[in-house]
Amino acid sequence: MTSNHFYDETEHSPVRKHDRFTGYWSQFKTNFDWPIFFFMATLIIFGLVMVFSSTMFLPINGGAADPFSALWRQIAAVMAGLLLGVIAFVTPSRYYRNPVILLLAMTVIILLLLYTRFFGQEAFGAKSWIFLFGFSFQPSELTKVFAMLSIAWLSEYTSREVRLTQEAFRKFPIPNLLVVSLIITLALIFLQPDLGMLLIIALSLGFFWLIQKEKQGRNLIAYVACIVLFGVFYAFSSYFSTYLIQSGTHFLERLGIFVNPFADPSGVGYQLVNGYTAMSKGSWLGQGLGQGTMKYGQIPAINNDFILVNIIEELGFIGGIILLMIFLMFFMRLFRKAALMVDPYRSKVITGLALVLVIQTATNIGGVLGIIPLTGVTLPFISSGGSSIIISMVGVFLILKMIYIDNKEQAIQEK
Repeated sequence: MTSNHFYDETEHSPVRKHDRFTGYWSQFKTNFDWPIFFFMATLIIFGLVMVFSSTMFLPINGGAADPFSALWRQIAAVMAGLLLGVIAFVTPSRYYRNPVILLLAMTVIILLLLYTRFFGQEAFGAKSWIFLFGFSFQPSELTKVFAMLSIAWLSEYTSREVRLTQEAFRKFPIPNLLVVSLIITLALIFLQPDLGMLLIIALSLGFFWLIQKEKQGRNLIAYVACIVLFGVFYAFSSYFSTYLIQSGTHFLERLGIFVNPFADPSGVGYQLVNGYTAMSKGSWLGQGLGQGTMKYGQIPAINNDFILVNIIEELGFIGGIILLMIFLMFFMRLFRKAALMVDPYRSKVITGLALVLVIQTATNIGGVLGIIPLTGVTLPFISSGGSSIIISMVGVFLILKMIYIDNKEQAIQEK
């Protein structure tokens, strides 16, 4: 008897299932932005190597050396980021532009920040951590994603509706509530005080607003004003550095020390001065992977916000430049895809999330080099830190989602 197994043309036949899977996979391969994914994967893998290198000699668990402890925690965070990123990717895109869902998400973040305000764990001068089921988490990290989704929706809504009628905001209260939720969130982050996170989100929102403005002349004035303000800020910190360093307040000490860390090399400036020493030891080619010596307790948080110091000491300035070039190509790809989006909302989401990554990277590098005050901000995808890498990965998967949907719709239109 001849089997009809391979000739069954019903909807549930193995042949039909295989054809559907092949079609889905072919569509996914065509529309998925592989370069962005590979840039992220390259940075994550390199980060895992450097996290291990910078923590392999740290005494952990009551003095017992466990060289893999920090690495396993970072791998667990990457796996969590991958899982949540995939969930974010497969979630229908209509949920990301639903203002009610965005408002609900911002409300949850506000509640988490309020909980952190009263019951959170304080570290490095900021009460910004909570502990759940044995794991630490930084709720303010969620703001980086949902603030950008919210501002992208607000920008799209106002450009589409408010230009038609000035009564739009009064008729539809959710935009006003979203704006209020953003202000409350920033205020709660300021009260922690997590000024590094506040700087990232505030600058991301500010630059997003400037990019969306159509009057380029005003934008130029705003950029020049930012430069002038930074000059004034630098002059203020330099002139009052002695008083700021002796203030005894964590934030003010950092304001005073970044202009002249050698004013207190064994106190407030200890981390910066030793960071300079480590980078000078690295020279152009470095001392070799794993061969750095300043990680032996001489630089606090060398696996977190100061991991760039360990990279330059072990791989040299050449290694540091190569890393920065990878970041630069990654960011250029993100902004290029944002410019090519057909759907304005998707373009704005990609722009906002890309700005968060760019500003976070610049803030970390600027702090390590002494260009701006230290803020404790991590280097995206590289530094040790579960909350940071998870949210950064989710943000990139959201970008990939926006690109995938846009590419898919463009392919349908071309047919």
